[in-house]
Amino acid sequence: MPLDATPTFSRRRLLALAGAGAAAAAAPALPRARAAATTSSAITADASCEADTAEQELGPFYVADGVVRSDVTAGEDGVPLTWTITVTDSDGCTPLVGAAVDVWSANALGVYSDEASQGTTGETFLRGVQITDSDGRVTFRTIFPGWYAGRTNHIHLRVYTGGTVSGTTYSYTGATLVYTGQMFFDATINDAIATTAPYSSNTTARTLNAADRVYTQQAGSARVMTLTGSATDGYTGTPPVLVVDGSGSGTTSGTSTSLTLNVSATSVTAGSKLTLSGVLRDSSGAGIADQDVTITATLGNGTSYAKVVETDSTGAWTMHGEPLATATYKARYAGSDTYAASSSTATKVAVHYRVAITDVSATAPAAKAIRLTGRVTPARRGVTVTVHRVAANGARRKLATATTRANGRWSARWHMAKGKHTVIATAGRDKYDGAGTSRAITIHRT
Repeated sequence: MPLDATPTFSRRRLLALAGAGAAAAAAPALPRARAAATTSSAITADASCEADTAEQELGPFYVADGVVRSDVTAGEDGVPLTWTITVTDSDGCTPLVGAAVDVWSANALGVYSDEASQGTTGETFLRGVQITDSDGRVTFRTIFPGWYAGRTNHIHLRVYTGGTVSGTTYSYTGATLVYTGQMFFDATINDAIATTAPYSSNTTARTLNAADRVYTQQAGSARVMTLTGSATDGYTGTPPVLVVDGSGSGTTSGTSTSLTLNVSATSVTAGSKLTLSGVLRDSSGAGIADQDVTITATLGNGTSYAKVVETDSTGAWTMHGEPLATATYKARYAGSDTYAASSSTATKVAVHYRVAITDVSATAPAAKAIRLTGRVTPARRGVTVTVHRVAANGARRKLATATTRANGRWSARWHMAKGKHTVIATAGRDKYDGAGTSRAITIHRT
C-alpha cells in the first residue's frame, strides 16, 4: 500500500513573461495560461467543452520534481509510447496556452521513481513537465506503464497555470492547480503488454480495468487513451481532450492540517487482526470530514500497497486488516482546495509466523543427510524457513532453507558432522517477515 505530501500552493494572478531587462538570475515567469485567440482545428468548440473533465484521485506517488522535458523515459526499458494531449479552457472551448502538464507513472515492473519506499529516491524516471503550446498541446515520450498491486495500467497527470521555468526546472511557487487525474488504456492492449518483456517479468498479480477502483468509480472509462501501433513496435497515443477551468478553481491553497496514525499492536502473528486509525484535523484542531486518506504499507523489500479510507464526521478514520508480512505503515492526505496536504509519522508492525518441527531423522550416520520437516501457521505458500545450528553460546549458523507449500508445510535436508547438535527453524522471507522460532531439537550424529 505509499504517498508524498503535495506542496501547498497559493492562489494569485499569474505573472507575465519576464521582460528583456529582467535580472539574469530571475527565473522567467510563464505567461498566464490563457485561451488562444482562435479555436484550434484540433478542438471543436461545442457545448460539451463547457463541462470540466471529471477529476480522479491524486494517488500515493506524486512528487513535485518539476523536471521540464518531453522525453521522460530516463533509460527505463519497456514498450515505447508517445502521446499528445490537448488541454482546453472550459470558458469558450479554446486552447489553454502556457499551462504546465505534470505527469508520472510506474515502470514496467510497477515501480515509481523518487520513492524512498521503493528504493528509488533521487531518480526521476517517467516523471516530467511540459508547457502547453499555442494549440494547448503537449507531447511526452515515455514507455507504456506497468501495473502494481491493486491498480491497472495508468498514467497520472496534473495541470497547473503559472509558476516559473528556469532551465529544465519548473517551480510550483505561485502556481495554481487546475486539474488532477489519470489516463487509462484499452483492456486488450493491457493484455498484450503483459505478455511482452520486460512486463512479463512483473510477478505482481494484475488488476484489470474492471476491478480497478479508480477506473470503475471515478469515470476512468472516459479517460481511455486512443492508441495506434503494437506492443512490438510501440504506440502513439491521443488521450481525450482535457477540459479544465483555466481560472484556477482547483488550487490547493488550503488551511494547514495534521494527520495521526495509531496501530492496535506493533507485533502480531500472521493473519491476526490489526487495526489502524487516526484523525485528520485542521489548524484549529477541528476534525475534517469526508476526506480521503491513503494508508501505505511498505514491506522490507520495498514493495508498497495502498488503500484509501474516508474520514467520518469527526475527521476520524479506521482500517482493519490481517497482515501477512512485516510492514511500515504511513497515513497521507493529498490536500484539497480548502485544506493542505499532510502526512503521519511512520509506524512499523512486525508480523511473526508460528513454526513447528513435525519430523526429524534425529539419529543417522554422518554420511547421510539429515531430513527435517515442519509446518508454518497460518498456512501460506512461499514463506522461507531457515534451519539453524545453535551453538552453546546461543550463536546461530544457517544449515539449510526451504519454502513452504500452500498448506504451510516444508522440508529441508543437509549434512552435519558427527556429534550432538541443537537446531531450530525460523520462518521469514528475507527482510520483511518476522522470525517466529520453532522449539529447539537435538540431533545425534553417529
